[in-house]
Amino acid sequence: MSTVKRLVSFHETRVVCVYNLEDGAYHIEVPPPRTAYNADDGRCAFVNEDIYGIISTPEGPVLFRNSQRFHLNDLRYKFTHEHLDPTVGKFQMFIDDKIEIEVVYPISIFIYDDLWLNQKDIDFFQHLVDLHEREGWGREMFMTFYTRPVRAYGVAMETANKETIIKKTVAMGTTKELTNYEKLAESCILDIFTAKTMFHRGDKATPGFTGFYHCKINDGRLPPPDGTEIVALYPTSIGPVVYYEGREYQIRPDLTITLSIDGKNRTFKIPDYSIEVNYAESPYIGFDSWSDEIDVDLFFMIEQRYKTDSFYERYTLL
Repeated sequence: MSTVKRLVSFHETRVVCVYNLEDGAYHIEVPPPRTAYNADDGRCAFVNEDIYGIISTPEGPVLFRNSQRFHLNDLRYKFTHEHLDPTVGKFQMFIDDKIEIEVVYPISIFIYDDLWLNQKDIDFFQHLVDLHEREGWGREMFMTFYTRPVRAYGVAMETANKETIIKKTVAMGTTKELTNYEKLAESCILDIFTAKTMFHRGDKATPGFTGFYHCKINDGRLPPPDGTEIVALYPTSIGPVVYYEGREYQIRPDLTITLSIDGKNRTFKIPDYSIEVNYAESPYIGFDSWSDEIDVDLFFMIEQRYKTDSFYERYTLL
């Protein structure tokens, strides 16, 4: 199995660090815009004159600084972060109560104009500490999230009868961490290859905007039981993708997408893909000033916006 990993930059999704876990050698690549590219589970960040990253492996998470690698599953470690002032942060990594890494660095004060982003989403070190301290996560969930099989995946396109299906060319599955479109305080980890789902309360661990999901069956339990089937919408390098019954389907403006309403009942359809979802009206409509129907009903949002340029800008990784 290959020890070379491709990690997307924490700050710039078009910058990829190609990192060799065996010897710590690495180089940087910048794929051309609007081209599909492979990436492994993990992220990297350029801080001061160094590169840092976190990588998922079958043996657990590996943190690196340049060529120096730390197999966290084998260590008694602790992360800390503090603001020295509003624009300067200090991150420390302790191993056996001794400082192994200490970084004083300028904190970005630019927060993207995006409802879903805050400082921990654009600051690699704050993100690491947050994962360990966040309610509902902690060290155990962090270890689980970054302990995954070696993956090799990509996408291939096939067109037939107006149907464009993104076929998975996978050795093993890849995963996505998504936000519940109705209830933003709930997240789901989806294994695209096996269709397995794992739910948890609170913010997701993956930084930035990653996409949304809707539970096909919801018996009121929060979060729903692991394994509950979902329909998802997430961004990719070739545009928005709907995940339905174990397959990925590319959304395009030339498709026919409909939403019919009968009292409290809704039916969402994409006939070109034989997609049909029957569901009940969201109880969160009108819950607060952010809860118009388009804000809490994923299918209503898709049907209303899939022909607009802004929809494809938001759901295309550049």
